[in-house]
Amino acid sequence: MKSNDVVFILNSCLEAALVQNASDVHIETKADTLAIKFRVDGQLIDYKVISKDIAPQIFSRLKVLIKADITKKYIPQEGRFSFGLNKFPIVDIRVIIIPTILGERATMRILHRNDLLRSLPSLGMHQTILQKYSELLRSRHGLILISGSTGSGKTTTLYASLLDIKAKHKNIITVEDPVEYVVEEINQIQFNKDSDLSFASCLRYILRMDPDIIFIGEIRDAETAALACSAALTGHLVVATIHTNDSISAITRLYDMGVEPFMIAHSLVGVVSQTLLPKVCMDCMGEGCESCMLKGVKGRIGVFELLVMNEQLKELVIKPPYGTNALKKAAREDFYVTLIEEATLKLNGGIISEKEFHMLALS
Repeated sequence: MKSNDVVFILNSCLEAALVQNASDVHIETKADTLAIKFRVDGQLIDYKVISKDIAPQIFSRLKVLIKADITKKYIPQEGRFSFGLNKFPIVDIRVIIIPTILGERATMRILHRNDLLRSLPSLGMHQTILQKYSELLRSRHGLILISGSTGSGKTTTLYASLLDIKAKHKNIITVEDPVEYVVEEINQIQFNKDSDLSFASCLRYILRMDPDIIFIGEIRDAETAALACSAALTGHLVVATIHTNDSISAITRLYDMGVEPFMIAHSLVGVVSQTLLPKVCMDCMGEGCESCMLKGVKGRIGVFELLVMNEQLKELVIKPPYGTNALKKAAREDFYVTLIEEATLKLNGGIISEKEFHMLALS
């Protein structure tokens, strides 16, 4: 097959993904075919099945685009490239290619630049949560965690938080892997995993640069977690993401990572947890139409949970082991809105469907 044909196939695939507002494109090598799938509104759907014979050219083309080594087929490789067509704004495509027993497999995450740089009010937080979270972001010091599963929108919330508090008189430094978007007046550091510096070592250098506010792309290990808490205790505001399904789990996660209980209790000021749910199509109110491709839903919206630390919580956190119910009861003494409570408000407002609400409740 000619190289022009491979370029056409990939371009057509990405164009279709943009038309359907897909967040990810999966290219999977099967026993006899190459399957292409899109993730749309959180669901993985089939797009096209093509001949497996073209697989080597497809993956080689992707490696060229992300400046990877086309000769290496048995190690994971990743990178990114920009893609644009006349009728679509330019998007960034983050690619990871891994070997499987049947051949290579690629996942392309589509990053819309305008989506990453959104304001806090545009994320869909209920007004009471938005107001309290904005207050937390203006704390002089402390640790704020943004939690959620992979693909829940944590990075978008992190950037929205960054835009909400950026100011010329503040020294704001981020450490990210990768830097998703360049923000003016912010000192952004791209973590390089191929260097001798660990994520935690990079954070140590940042602490010597007289920062007012530190944004950490993700707390991944015990050392980074401990440093984040330590920085928050020594006069810095630290905002970071962490992989947990709810706000209470973020507290226990820090403890499980080895952070001393007194450091958690006295550094943490709040946790916002989130997930994304499909929105009811406003053109047909969920009945199904051409605009939503007869699905009844179109796009996704964030559902948020917010926990604010208080004295009762601190007393419990200092004395592990932790009981989830006890932590939740103590959280109620101040400000604690759960995912289900916020989802109920969106259900009553006709923003999400009963089906999506019940799926969230069961999870």
